[in-house]
Amino acid sequence: MANKDILFIFDSSAKAGKIADLMARRGAKQLDLFPLTGDLSILQKMDASLLREGIKTVFRYDTSALVDEQVSCLREKICKWSADIGGTKVGQKNVREWFLLPGCGVSAWWFSLFAEKNPFKTDVFLGISQIRAVEYALNKKEYGLVLIAISTRNLRQALKKVVAKLAIPVEIVPLVRGGGLKEWSEPLFNNFRLCIDILRGFKLFFNFIKRKNIVKLYLPPRKERLRDSNPILFVTYFPLIEEIPAQKGIFRNRYAPALQDKLKEAGMPITWILMYSPIDRFSFVDAVLTAKRFVDNGEKLFFCEEFLSFKDAAYGLSLWVRQICVGLFLFNFIKEPLVSAPAGEECGPFMKSLWSESFYGPIGLGGILSALSFRKMFKEIKNADNCIYYFEMQPWEHTLNSAKNKEQPGIRNIGFQHSSIPKNSFNYFYDRSETRRTSSHADLPLPDVIASSGEITQDLLAGSGYPAVTRLESLRYLYFDEILSSPASLSKERRTLVVVGSGIKEESLRLIALIRSAFPRAASFEICFKGHPSFPFEELFKDLGIDAKEHGYIVNHDDISASLKKAFAVISLSSTVMIEALAFGCEVIVPVYPDILSLNPLVGFEKYYHKITDKEELARTVEKIANGYSLCDIREYRDFVRKYWDIDRGIPGWMKLLNAREAI
Repeated sequence: MANKDILFIFDSSAKAGKIADLMARRGAKQLDLFPLTGDLSILQKMDASLLREGIKTVFRYDTSALVDEQVSCLREKICKWSADIGGTKVGQKNVREWFLLPGCGVSAWWFSLFAEKNPFKTDVFLGISQIRAVEYALNKKEYGLVLIAISTRNLRQALKKVVAKLAIPVEIVPLVRGGGLKEWSEPLFNNFRLCIDILRGFKLFFNFIKRKNIVKLYLPPRKERLRDSNPILFVTYFPLIEEIPAQKGIFRNRYAPALQDKLKEAGMPITWILMYSPIDRFSFVDAVLTAKRFVDNGEKLFFCEEFLSFKDAAYGLSLWVRQICVGLFLFNFIKEPLVSAPAGEECGPFMKSLWSESFYGPIGLGGILSALSFRKMFKEIKNADNCIYYFEMQPWEHTLNSAKNKEQPGIRNIGFQHSSIPKNSFNYFYDRSETRRTSSHADLPLPDVIASSGEITQDLLAGSGYPAVTRLESLRYLYFDEILSSPASLSKERRTLVVVGSGIKEESLRLIALIRSAFPRAASFEICFKGHPSFPFEELFKDLGIDAKEHGYIVNHDDISASLKKAFAVISLSSTVMIEALAFGCEVIVPVYPDILSLNPLVGFEKYYHKITDKEELARTVEKIANGYSLCDIREYRDFVRKYWDIDRGIPGWMKLLNAREAI
């Protein structure tokens, strides 16, 4: 062999046993590590195991940076890839047309993970980026052997194919098995994917029916909740409400209270359409009982599920069966476009799983039931002029827009972008060929108005060629008017590092591990943990058996603004708090990991944040900031925030838009 070094690709299930013997047999001079895990405890155990085996010549790739770079490359190509698959001709029709739902005016293609491209819902796009990062390492240096210790079957098989293409010997290293249900069931799941996806679809179906009956049990008949005058329909996640007013039976939407107040002042009544989400750990029954208090207090509201009749549900099942048959028929004809760049032939198993999940399981059936529910809703609520909802480009939005277009085309749908738009949230972006209007039911169902929250987000959306993008005030962040106009204290007056969790448990756990590793005890500055409501840091510390106080850490339950006022820096993985922090003059630190696709809202705006890949870099960065270093002046940070969110408490743009419609 020209080079006898060994490359070891591993994740959190790897063990280092007998690698020394293998290196001796091969005559290997060096072991290069390629970790596809960011779990610090795993990396430390791996280092210790290698030392025990006497392996001292070790090089570790910065896989966090390599995978992050490949995610950026994928971002440039994924929209065209998705559009090409949907536009692939099979016979006289393209894939989008094959998935048209009879009587619904929409193609089920738009409900699929291929069309949505949402990295929050699938790890496939992370997997593709990891494979490309491995290819980079293999092309950079010649290896005599590649060891693979990857627990996920599809990724393991894909990496074997990548290595085989380069004619490099490969060995699969035994894994550390935890004996959990997930590990035990993975082979079964892969072998019986279709059956399991169908069973999961039936589970969703019966849950949908169960929810319908719960609503019927607790809420008055729908006729009693209809408004006589023309209402504005507002589709919202529920219970996304302000807690204190709710205790008094008053409905205050957490994302748009200012708009709610202005509409009330203008005499424009709202009818709420509620989409249940386990916010603040509410069960569905809890959510319905909360809604009942609002109904008793005079609010007009409906849950999406209650519009679906049993006849509609049966029809939905028949459409789903038809869709499964269409999917099975089409798959053999489109294998080539599925594995075209940026995916690659080695990603075939990924694509097969993604196809099955998209059309044969709960995602496919859920889209159908949602489309039928919204159709029924628009048939019953006929006197509305506007329908407002959160613009996130998720499948339920497509069912809402298509149902409106079919049943009540005179209603104007307004999708408002309520938060940030991370560039790696691929679901927000489409190829221009997909946003072009052709008057076909297979078109991407878009709202009549897309309300962007500022100049930056408008520019981001413009890249997809969306029609009717309008800049309106950012309803969630109007309170920043006061913050942006207030004087900011100097960094040296602030002695707190704020650690901001997210709605993804693993991200918050990673932050705890990273902080503990870089700063075992809070010393020259305070370290304050501010958690997400879904995963409070207090509970995470308890689950880990860690006493935060012993380490000098503070777990804060105050409003995030109170924490940011005292902070010199904020560390987070994906929270929109990053943008808020800039308004307070805080430096923003974002860790990246090789097994987490970064949904950081500042991606693409690297001027405004510090990207770090390990604990040493974090320690150096924090020390530098604590000593007064900043990437930009606070005025520049605030200019960025003003461009990101249009802020005017009077929301004149919103009222002009809605009043103009009322006058028609």
